[in-house]
Amino acid sequence: SIFHNDVKRLETTASGVDITDTLNVAGVSTFVGVVTTSNDLYVGGDLYVLDDVVFDELTATSLNITGVSTFNQDAQFNGNVSIAGTLTYEDVTNVDSVGIITAGKGFRATTGGLIVTAGVSTFGAIATFAQNVFVDGTLTAGLIDGGSF
Repeated sequence: SIFHNDVKRLETTASGVDITDTLNVAGVSTFVGVVTTSNDLYVGGDLYVLDDVVFDELTATSLNITGVSTFNQDAQFNGNVSIAGTLTYEDVTNVDSVGIITAGKGFRATTGGLIVTAGVSTFGAIATFAQNVFVDGTLTAGLIDGGSF
């Protein structure tokens, strides 16, 4: 055991070392086995992880993800979601969108089509439909070119 001012600070045990108070390490630290904390873990700089990360729950002020992100279960976003690249839906049977969908460079539904059940759909440029278009209600259109009506 090592004491400071009659207070035990470090003790060797059969399984390793117990530190009673704060451990301050200057420089690089390498942990070969599992690191377990029973409280919060604060990282003052970047955190690099070379293997998989598993979260039971993640709360973040800002989360920037580069590369491919896969959600195997439900993903809930309570605010705005900005996607600078491509958003790909694969094998999706139920996609709910509440609010406004803005597609600055186009929207393409490769199978299943686009179903708008309420609200207004505005196409600011050319809208091409490879299959029939059904309107249940009033259709207000400017120039319609080609096809059969």
